[in-house]
Amino acid sequence: MTSPTYDGQALFASGPTHCEVGGAALAFAEHQPLHGQGSGLFSQGRQGRAITQTGTLIADTVDALQQQINAIEAYVDGTARELVDERDRPWPNMVMLAFEPSVMRRLGVRWQVSYRVQYRQVRP
Repeated sequence: MTSPTYDGQALFASGPTHCEVGGAALAFAEHQPLHGQGSGLFSQGRQGRAITQTGTLIADTVDALQQQINAIEAYVDGTARELVDERDRPWPNMVMLAFEPSVMRRLGVRWQVSYRVQYRQVRP
């Protein structure tokens, strides 16, 4: 296994990480049929997959850890890019919706921060 990349950048390589890939889903609108029995659906096509990534960033100093956080947060901009997960599976057209770091903590002489990233696949 390797560290995930986003837009070809190894943003998460400093510590362990894992991507949880959601299943396929259909976007739809529910409606009531004319005769009032049961329900109907208007298909709006397949939804993009949701991927949640969790992990830990590690650095020698608080400043170095903050630089990693800043580099990741710069990608929360609504632009679709390719995510390659830790199993080297490419996921095209992924938008980074949220990056949620926890509190920085000591890890021996180093520093760490746990995080959660949410992605959504969009149509090109």
